[in-house]
Amino acid sequence: MAAPPPPPDQASQSQKAPTPWVVIKSDSGGTTVNANFKDQAMQMTTDFAKVCPGIAVSILENTADYEVILNHVEKGLLNSSNQTTVAYKTGVVISQIKGGTIDSDAKKVCPIILADYAKR
Repeated sequence: MAAPPPPPDQASQSQKAPTPWVVIKSDSGGTTVNANFKDQAMQMTTDFAKVCPGIAVSILENTADYEVILNHVEKGLLNSSNQTTVAYKTGVVISQIKGGTIDSDAKKVCPIILADYAKR
């Protein structure tokens, strides 16, 4: 896997980085014992690396162009529900996705971010 480009320079907003940078956050809850102990952002980060090489994932909010927020609710051993929100760095919500798996949400979010980034 090729190294991602350096993060955008916050001092130079006039130059756009060739790759959008994304920070992923998650909150988990539900009725299972482990529901509140899993950080699903780690799983989504792994999925992004697999399905979306055109996006670089950062752990630093100040370097990110976008924020992806995952709300993961476990309702039983094999039953979960996801809600994913995509926002531009200014806080403007671009898209919301309901249902699906973490992997399928990553696949849906990728083209949304790439298309929005190409317009800016």
